[in-house]
Amino acid sequence: MVKSIKNIMRERGTDSNLLHQLTESELAQLHKTLLGMLVDVMDACKKLNLELTLIGGSVLGAIRHQGFIPWDDDLDIGMTRKDWEVFKKNFKIILGDKYALEAPNYDNKDTKQLLSKIYLKDSEWVMLEEMNFPFHNCIYIDIFIIDSVSDNRVVRAFDAFVANILRAGAISLQEFKYPSPILKEAMMTKLSTKVYYYIRQFVGFCFSVVSHKSLCDFFDTFVSRHHGRTHSSTVATGLKKYKAETLGNEIWFPFSKGIFNGIEVNLPHNPDNYLTYIYGDYMKLPPVEKRETHPVVRFSFPK
Repeated sequence: MVKSIKNIMRERGTDSNLLHQLTESELAQLHKTLLGMLVDVMDACKKLNLELTLIGGSVLGAIRHQGFIPWDDDLDIGMTRKDWEVFKKNFKIILGDKYALEAPNYDNKDTKQLLSKIYLKDSEWVMLEEMNFPFHNCIYIDIFIIDSVSDNRVVRAFDAFVANILRAGAISLQEFKYPSPILKEAMMTKLSTKVYYYIRQFVGFCFSVVSHKSLCDFFDTFVSRHHGRTHSSTVATGLKKYKAETLGNEIWFPFSKGIFNGIEVNLPHNPDNYLTYIYGDYMKLPPVEKRETHPVVRFSFPK
């Protein structure tokens, strides 16, 4: 199995001394900064009468560590599509002085990824594989949108198939448009990764007939088109992709309460079922070599 781009870049960056390894004090300050961002976003949602929840690894942190996973360097939140549209519309008014937002179908601009992000202005967070990307490179919170899923099995399978193709196309297109010499050099070391690299470049070339913005906007529109009451919901930009992120609404809603670094937060309604489905035996700590962090080249906090 070919390793993920993130893992390949992390290994390459470590071997070449390009990566910045966060010290304990830097990681503690990063956690404090991310927690402050979370509180600001929660306050904004409260003003707008919206709900957000922790999601993914941040739910795992809340349940297993009552806060950040000790080695983690990011924060994940989620909200329903309905609340997201209101939040997006009011973002600049409530949070625009301190933060920037990148998201599909927002502000008529392209995005770094399909995944929506809130960036802390006047900070820096540059990852190895994104050094050539002309987008925000700041400390950020990931936003995962929870979308309704069709109750029809055939439609649901079709949606997952199309969403995965669009997702692969958007990722490959960015790598094709903004190639990383470091990534290419790392991928040329083995036949399997070399083939994988050129396949992704070819996919990116094929999708280059359309703009990355158009691709991301269409993906966002496509996965959000099931409105009203259905029995399941998904996070199409999640770790396990559309099909595997699909869960019954009884696991998602209504949100439950938890504690994260001393503050009360929302979690999926049944966090045990949610975490078991996503991570398996989630209370078991992974070995040190499998504890994921982002391959960061440089970073700085706002003055």
